[in-house]
Amino acid sequence: MIGSPVPRAIRVGCFLFLVISGCASAQVIEVRGGNSSLYEAGGGSVTMYTPNYNFVIGAGTEAGHLEYGARLEREIGKTRYIAGDDQVDFHLPTDIFDSAHYLYTRGLSARTQLQGTDILAFGGVESNVYSTPLFDGGTMGEGLGFLAVHRKLDAHWQLYSNTVISSKQSEIVGLEWKPQIGEEFAFSGGVGSNKPYGAASLHMKRQWLDLKAAYIQAGHDFERIILANPVFAEPNKGNLSVTVTPTHYLSFNGGTQSYLVPLTNTKGQYTGQTAASSADQVGASLNLWKASLSGSLYESKYQGQIDHAGTVTVQRPITRRIQVMSSWMVSRPKNSQATGNFLTTVNENLTSRFSLNQSVNVSNGTTNILYGGSIQSNLISASASYETFYVPSLTKNPFENALILDVNIRLFGRARMHGQTYVGPTGKLLYTADAYGMASRDPADLPPMPQQRSIGNSVMHGQVVDSSNTPVEGAALMIDQKPIYTDSSGRFFLREHKPQEHKLTVLTDQFLAEGQWEVVHAPTSIHSTDNDDEPDIMIIVRHKAAPSGQADPNENMHNDASPQ
Repeated sequence: MIGSPVPRAIRVGCFLFLVISGCASAQVIEVRGGNSSLYEAGGGSVTMYTPNYNFVIGAGTEAGHLEYGARLEREIGKTRYIAGDDQVDFHLPTDIFDSAHYLYTRGLSARTQLQGTDILAFGGVESNVYSTPLFDGGTMGEGLGFLAVHRKLDAHWQLYSNTVISSKQSEIVGLEWKPQIGEEFAFSGGVGSNKPYGAASLHMKRQWLDLKAAYIQAGHDFERIILANPVFAEPNKGNLSVTVTPTHYLSFNGGTQSYLVPLTNTKGQYTGQTAASSADQVGASLNLWKASLSGSLYESKYQGQIDHAGTVTVQRPITRRIQVMSSWMVSRPKNSQATGNFLTTVNENLTSRFSLNQSVNVSNGTTNILYGGSIQSNLISASASYETFYVPSLTKNPFENALILDVNIRLFGRARMHGQTYVGPTGKLLYTADAYGMASRDPADLPPMPQQRSIGNSVMHGQVVDSSNTPVEGAALMIDQKPIYTDSSGRFFLREHKPQEHKLTVLTDQFLAEGQWEVVHAPTSIHSTDNDDEPDIMIIVRHKAAPSGQADPNENMHNDASPQ
């Protein structure tokens, strides 16, 4: 409907009719809305869950344009059908340095399993606007057909195939080999948007070693699929990340990352071209006598500009409640003046729920005093801290100081408001503010997370708790490509047709619970079973201690390469 010559008034009228009629029959209704400079979007969505289908409809503005869309999902037998807006995962087994690649589509898709082979088929058009956490919507793009096939050949080998039929064709086949626990080898090859592509990767994990290595050879301006506004950078050439921990108090790390980054004009529109970006890093950390000392050296290249930089950070608790951290950072761009930054932060935990921090920042002869803190209660949780990010694309002064805010307000029941700031890949401070609520005709109908509903006799269930064994509500998990959240008792539950194994990822950056989190213990895979008496799968997390002002080399190399 979107993009057709039908008058806008008629389209908006149909849109409202679908919302009203859907709400009338829905058992569970979920409402979300807000505004985000990170996505250059603002708007909201309404999701209705019924015993037979799930339906979502949303509207808002993206880059100043009104957009809206809808999605109907229903499961019949072993096949799940989706009509309308969807995001289709274009995953390759060699994608070990980037989290995901999605095609944003509008049309009809079907996901099923046939004799042990997972099949996803789509027919329709590309959507020219990205999915956001606030709403899904967009305008019609080019015609698109997509077929993804994944088959587990045996206990060690898996086969992937991704085919795109559009104005430019893509056909990439991947093979993954896991000879033993802690070792993964993968190969991918073919064409993407008529450009040649080949990749090989290795991931090896031991008690003292974590090694990731990949080499990607892609044609100039390669894309897996032609999109109006791609948001993901593509890894290119050699990529390496290695951490060696010979003892519990000493570790060494290093790596190199190279990407093809989509270029945009002054209006933020994709130009159809990419630029090569790379960042090399080596570092070490030492923990002795309650003190932590770490240092890193960087070299970054972006659009012909080169920068050399270094950081040294030391932190130590002074008392049980007071911790001090100091960082020294220097940047020496080629053919440009060197810049320096010195930051000292004192953090004081006044109570278990309230802390304050004060920072003194000296940058190029200018001194600033900065304040922050955090508070946690049943009604509100909030944190404010100044952090330093290494942004390789800012080659003249790549260290960016930013005030990072995270505010979560619980209103009543399952309603909440949330706001957070980010540092984007260009060093610009971005934000997302949203509100969320869920209601049901009968409280017994309210599931832990409605999209978890499925039909079948095999189940998998578990619980997420913190280090004090307290249940964590709103913990975000990814089971294969299916996102779920835990309920008020920290539990999750999924039902499917037959017992099988699934990949499990804990998405600590997407928890609804307040604060920053990290994983203490979690399995990498989980199994469904026909036995309802199986014990819960236990996942343990804890609040992350992230002192303000500390530059995280791994995270900031990622900031440059993969827009968030």
